[in-house]
Amino acid sequence: MVDVITSATFATLEPNESGNIEPRYALSLKNRFLRENGEILDSGLTIIPRIKHNPLNDEQRGFITQLV
Repeated sequence: MVDVITSATFATLEPNESGNIEPRYALSLKNRFLRENGEILDSGLTIIPRIKHNPLNDEQRGFITQLV
């Protein structure tokens, strides 16, 4: 299961050859992310640098905000 979530998250955040990302896979698994008090823990998925300092495009940032 960990590999599935990792691959889905990678497909969401890493643009393909055409520059597109695919958030549907990871979003369908978002309830599987480890949480504490409703917040996703950074165990296994750590965005570096932190979200507010990360050069994500709007589509990638939209995916991250849908997780929380």
